[in-house]
Amino acid sequence: MKAHYRTFIVLGLTLLLLSCKRELKKDNTIDNTDKAEITQNEVVENKETAQKKEQSIEDFLIHLQTAIKENNTVIIEKSIKLPFEYQSGGESSFYDSPVRLFRNPHFKKITKAKFEKIESNGSYSILYEQPENEDFFIYYYAVKEKDGFKLAKLEMPH
Repeated sequence: MKAHYRTFIVLGLTLLLLSCKRELKKDNTIDNTDKAEITQNEVVENKETAQKKEQSIEDFLIHLQTAIKENNTVIIEKSIKLPFEYQSGGESSFYDSPVRLFRNPHFKKITKAKFEKIESNGSYSILYEQPENEDFFIYYYAVKEKDGFKLAKLEMPH
């Protein structure tokens, strides 16, 4: 009788161990699936972040124009490379502070400017043309930096 009892206990413990082992495998499979989903989500997020970092000149211009219209000085300041060159009639001056630049009435005309072309020196020209006077135009120049663009120069040839 004791032999049957021991055999029954050993058999019960064996079944219990096998059952636990199956549950562990099942949990590991679920964990691996969850990890795969998390990894896939991270990849998608990293791609989106990289795409945001790879900003186009057109996106930069729209973002800057919106910031100027909304008077968002934080974004405007981040979008400007200092010292900022202001060239008018062949003479150059430099702004070391965005505050002085904001007071310049020609700076705000960029809100109606359009991207024109990439210059041979690697800068990006943005052109404002006054609709009622074809002889009046302003060039703004942006430069590409690590994660986007910065406005570096305003040029009035006349």
